[in-house]
Amino acid sequence: MITNVTHISILVTDQDTALAFYTDILGFETHTDAMFGPERWLTVCPKGNRDFELALIKVDAEHAGMPSKEIGKPMCCVATSDCRADYKRMKDAGVVFLQEPKDEPWGIGATFQDPFGNIIYMSQSK
Repeated sequence: MITNVTHISILVTDQDTALAFYTDILGFETHTDAMFGPERWLTVCPKGNRDFELALIKVDAEHAGMPSKEIGKPMCCVATSDCRADYKRMKDAGVVFLQEPKDEPWGIGATFQDPFGNIIYMSQSK
């Protein structure tokens, strides 16, 4: 039986830019940065949660951000304790938001893009 999500792959054209975005702006930490032959296996995780990883997978520009940006739906959801404060901090850092923080029956949510067009939903529970 499936009990958890451990990795989500995010397709990027530049792993160093992706690493800076996810660590410096979103506050994740590097989990794994290793070479496996010619391939760099680079993952980040939320601070204090090494059981969940985003795999930053290098692809050519034609494939970066697919399918998230093509279908207009988030490829993952991240939790926050203060959606409005994180929105302001991230917007000030140049993050492109598709939806500003919005009150929903279950909490507050906002939608943004990473530098490669991947759509991410940020959620604060009530």
